[in-house]
Amino acid sequence: MAGITAYVGFYEICSPKKVELVFISAASGVVDLLKNILGFDDAFNYNEESYLNEAIKRLWANKILGRVGPVQSKDIYIHIAHMALASLDLLKNILGFDDAFNYNEESYLNEAIKRYFPEWIDIYFETVGGKILDAVLPNIRPHGRITACGTISQYDEEEPDATHNLMYVIVKKIRMQGFVVFYYFIVEGIEAAPAALVGHFSGRNVGKQFVLVARD
Repeated sequence: MAGITAYVGFYEICSPKKVELVFISAASGVVDLLKNILGFDDAFNYNEESYLNEAIKRLWANKILGRVGPVQSKDIYIHIAHMALASLDLLKNILGFDDAFNYNEESYLNEAIKRYFPEWIDIYFETVGGKILDAVLPNIRPHGRITACGTISQYDEEEPDATHNLMYVIVKKIRMQGFVVFYYFIVEGIEAAPAALVGHFSGRNVGKQFVLVARD
């Protein structure tokens, strides 16, 4: 399911073109690691950035060139953000990304984005929401694209962050499309759990494997 989400969200909805600038949030999540494995070059941790706009534009000035998986002859510039310090180390030292920033160390997210993306963002893969989305919107180029499959920063908030910059979607003619991928393979009864586990590792299930212990 994570693989389908990454593929559909990036290739089918975003439709990356030659020499486009891409910003991806939550880079060490399961969906985003799959995107990383497809060959993305760079990352930053938005927890370390007070001004996210400046951070993105700063990193983007480096113009790190990446070859993106199955997109033939498409040169895509990729930059990725994530919130956890452990993930920052993973992205830079294990997965080989060139740079990263932590948005928790940034007082002004808008300025942080501008440091990494001094020109614009063509494509934004949204999985975090809240302040990150609000900071990214002013930095997306006219006719840019946003694919949204999550807002994880807002799920447990009693009062979710307001998004103040939605007007940019209108004035810049930005296309923002949400999507969800749900595929479940359900078996019933605790006695079915061992076979379900074996089936999971043998590829019998299609989608997420669940064991329904009881309906009550």
